[in-house]
Amino acid sequence: MDKTAIKKFAIWSRKKLMDDVRMRAELIGITEDGVQDPLPQSTKGIQYFDVGTADPYLISGSEIFMRDRIVRRLQNRPHGQDYKTAYRNLVEHTASTWFNRLAAIRFMEVNDYFDDGLRILSSREEGKQDSDLMSDPFDSNLEFSEKERQQIIDWRLNNNSEQLFRTLLLKKCKKLSEILPGLFNNDEDPTEILMNFSIMDKNGFVWHLTHDVDEEDWKEQVQIIGWLYQFYNTEFKDETNTLLKKNKQALTKERIPSITQIFTPEWIVRYMVENSLGRIWVEGHPSNSLKSNWQYYLEEAKQEPEVEEQLKDNHLEYRKLSPEDLSFIDPCMGSGHILAYAFDVLMQIYEDSGYTARDAVHSILENNLYGLDIDDRAYQLAYFSIMMKARQYDRGAFRRGYTPRLYAIEESDGITENQIKFFGSELDDADRTLAIKQMSELLDTFRNAKELGSIIKPAKMDWNLLRRFLESFDNYRSLEAMVMDFESLQKILQTIVNTADLLSKKYWVTCTNPPYMAPTSLQRQIVDKEYSESKLDLCTVFISRLMELNMQCGYQSMITMHSWMFLTSYVELREKISNKTLINMAHLGSRAFEEISGEVVQTTCFVLRNHYLKNYRGVYSRLVQIASEQGKQEVFLSRKNRFYSKQTDFKKIPEYTYAYWVSKRFADNYSFDALNRFGDARQGLITGDNNRFLRVWFEISWPSFKKKWFPYNKGGEYRRWYGNNDYTVNWENDGREIKSFKDDNGKLRSRPQNTTYYFKENISWTKVTMGKFSTRYIPSGAIFSDAGSSFFPFRTN
Repeated sequence: MDKTAIKKFAIWSRKKLMDDVRMRAELIGITEDGVQDPLPQSTKGIQYFDVGTADPYLISGSEIFMRDRIVRRLQNRPHGQDYKTAYRNLVEHTASTWFNRLAAIRFMEVNDYFDDGLRILSSREEGKQDSDLMSDPFDSNLEFSEKERQQIIDWRLNNNSEQLFRTLLLKKCKKLSEILPGLFNNDEDPTEILMNFSIMDKNGFVWHLTHDVDEEDWKEQVQIIGWLYQFYNTEFKDETNTLLKKNKQALTKERIPSITQIFTPEWIVRYMVENSLGRIWVEGHPSNSLKSNWQYYLEEAKQEPEVEEQLKDNHLEYRKLSPEDLSFIDPCMGSGHILAYAFDVLMQIYEDSGYTARDAVHSILENNLYGLDIDDRAYQLAYFSIMMKARQYDRGAFRRGYTPRLYAIEESDGITENQIKFFGSELDDADRTLAIKQMSELLDTFRNAKELGSIIKPAKMDWNLLRRFLESFDNYRSLEAMVMDFESLQKILQTIVNTADLLSKKYWVTCTNPPYMAPTSLQRQIVDKEYSESKLDLCTVFISRLMELNMQCGYQSMITMHSWMFLTSYVELREKISNKTLINMAHLGSRAFEEISGEVVQTTCFVLRNHYLKNYRGVYSRLVQIASEQGKQEVFLSRKNRFYSKQTDFKKIPEYTYAYWVSKRFADNYSFDALNRFGDARQGLITGDNNRFLRVWFEISWPSFKKKWFPYNKGGEYRRWYGNNDYTVNWENDGREIKSFKDDNGKLRSRPQNTTYYFKENISWTKVTMGKFSTRYIPSGAIFSDAGSSFFPFRTN
């Protein structure tokens, strides 16, 4: 797969599509500054707009209806949102939605998934300009009125290829809404008026879509979908990170997905799914033929006799499970990579149990797979990915009306109790009263749900009653006058009910790559109360959240930052995990993700059983010293660097550190005094802007040394005993400039902590490194940093 080409195309596409949307919106009087009224000469059937040329721009018929819906959407924006934000969100949503739709069409045509065999965006005939659908529209599965047929003939005779392409493309999208309603709207989509659909323009999106990415890459389903999604968000992510660093803007819910979602490497996905979903099945239904398909499945370590007896009891429980029972949820599903591979494993399980492919697909979508995400765009791709999996195994999948149990989390902001009282007209009074009460509670629970996501913990309710409540309504016109439109309100409320239902259930397998970020102030309102043991980062919060979603004796598999294994602040979380059984781990360290350079993001991937097995010996693959994603995969498969440890041994180490690589003898003899008996370990100065306040020693003038520029210990590469004395810091006038260094909002950016230890003799080490641990002697006279943490021995004389 040519990821360089895919990345270049996706980044270009976002800018191109957003520019096109803004340009076409301006033609119909919708700009970032506001909405213009049509010109006075407009009539009921034709509207004119001043675009600065001699002739105004005109729209007619359904285009007027589309524009009105877009304007109404901007006017009925969420409470507290200004117009400019709503406009920018409209542009972003329109561009990304059509990016997803056209990429989906491209995937389907390359993989020959259209029943009529006609490509929409390209031709099977190399070098041909018109698409197959344009050449043979009447051989397609589209339906045309006589008037439409005549119009198509006229366009073809007059070489009006662009109008022909636009019409046929939109008609095909309408057709696709019947089989893929989660991606293509089943009603007239107003955003199509904002799109420039051209097949001839060599600078246009469609041309680049069909020429920039090799056809073979479209045949790697999950890979191409996941990478397109990640790379499409590249510039938005960079922009968000820049704003956060400058503290010019709080992290809004619209920006959270851009900085938290990253495409999980294929081999890590396989490790997580095979060792959770695969394991729970084969432990109850032994099958060497199934395990032979699972390259990353880790066989259990040899256990002591009493542990073997406990395992037998677990396996008896698993033996009672049928394939339909294997509920699997990814509550942070992104573009659906994990769910798609879970689909593959489930198909293997069903077929090994004697099911036909068709029956297996139906049951998987009905009983097994569940997914949630806060990002509408990610949901679209996850939905598409799972539907393509269904089509891969069942050629008739599109005709069967399958609906995956996947949802983009909706929030109730702006919806009032008065509005929901219009629903439930066909229920009796008692049921309707109960339904209104429960819906009102859900409205409170799902305020700001786009920011809270799957950490929401809804109360259990009568979900079937609420679904029946939302199916009927009263006084349609009054309701429509109160909100954007009835269908949109109904759809949001139905999604809230379905989402709450999923978040209140238990699952045999919980599996995810969660967001990595410190909780926002709003998230902290839940996190501090519900997840105090894991509250420092959302990735650790989700360790606790998945435990809650897990069945007793179920499996939980995740990839997270590895900090929870070691830091003092996660002792309570480690104690909580000690009540489960850690089955195995791939300790990845840094550079597990090809797209993330550096050593700050250090991860671990692990599998927990939601049941405590005393003296269970887990399998640990230590990959932290390997410097590349591919290298880690190769060492994992080679079975090198494997360790076999009991969780009970970790308790012998102070603060219950997960040092699985130490020998039992080492753990048993862990009796020496703690370091804090001999001195203080401290973190030092954080400047807030190293480029501004630091210089290497040869950049400063000698007269300014120890007057303005003072020695600064900043950590550095692996070096023992002494050295890495490269930097100086501006500490003139006792650090006056650093101490007063603030951002544009007046917030202090620097952190001159533990200043009473500055300039003292100490022993230092580097905070983050891929190399071995090493310490260095630092003589008196230097300031130390956060990255060059230091130990200050007590004086005994």
